[in-house]
Amino acid sequence: LISLKSNSVDGQAELLHLPKKSSRPRACNKIKGNLVSSVAHSPEGSGDASTGPILLGTTLGLIIETELSSDERMFSKDTELYTKQLFDIGKGQHVPITGLEYHNVPNTTKYYVIATTPQRMYQFQGYVTNGSERPLLHHVFNNYLNKAARFLEFPSSLKYSTLSFYYSQQGKRKLPQHFGWLTEPGLYTGNIDPWEGDSDSVTVDCQLINPPDQMVPKNAQIGRAHV
Repeated sequence: LISLKSNSVDGQAELLHLPKKSSRPRACNKIKGNLVSSVAHSPEGSGDASTGPILLGTTLGLIIETELSSDERMFSKDTELYTKQLFDIGKGQHVPITGLEYHNVPNTTKYYVIATTPQRMYQFQGYVTNGSERPLLHHVFNNYLNKAARFLEFPSSLKYSTLSFYYSQQGKRKLPQHFGWLTEPGLYTGNIDPWEGDSDSVTVDCQLINPPDQMVPKNAQIGRAHV
């Protein structure tokens, strides 16, 4: 996925999707006007026909669910099989979503989503009783539409932060075991345990590691790694 600021007359941002086994990007017209700053890919991976449900985070703090088709037939339908805005962190302000990921807890119908902005980390949890329903995660976010959002906040003058996840080499578990969130105050890190976490959080045993000599973190990916 490539999100671009358009140079066209209307000045709207555009999103391009390059399917597997293709050299021709396709425009996502239903999402036009949203500048995408982060993407949460389906934990099940993408197939030849589509990406599976993915979450898009925008520079205005919107979380949008969509699924993109890889059908390249001349008269195929829109790139987006569906598109639905699920949550608004920014409330109309320029609050870019800098990190976004979602997972299904194995052998359960529970899903969780972690989203970050330059200053805040949000966590959402809920149950999806029908895995074939679309949008997939609307019941998860519906739990937070009528109550104050819960988040962890670190004051920061930076316009960016970086969220990364780490996976164990043991077994075939697809859940990340650790995370790192790089912000101006330092690296906030800990474990991810959706079984032991409470109703507001799946992160446990967390700590903030301050940078040496008041160094300002650079806007670079921490990277995915096996630990």
